Amino acid sequence: MAKVKFKSFIPKMAYHLSEGNKESFKHFEKRQIEVYGNLSHKDLETLMNCVEICHDVEDRDERDKRFVELGIPTSCQK
Repeated sequence: MAKVKFKSFIPKMAYHLSEGNKESFKHFEKRQIEVYGNLSHKDLETLMNCVEICHDVEDRDERDKRFVELGIPTSCQK
């Protein structure tokens, strides 16, 4: 699977949250708000679902596939 480019920082936020990288999480949270606006309730639910995926799946390609299945928009939707 080719590297997926998401139109959201939620997957990056989820990954860093799941790894305990507070500074990286905060950086991508700030970028998310700057680019896409404040996080909605739905965004927070999506973030938590993505964190669960990060905990369950080590392989990046498989994580990206599950993020796409979850509905995270990409720049190359098929």
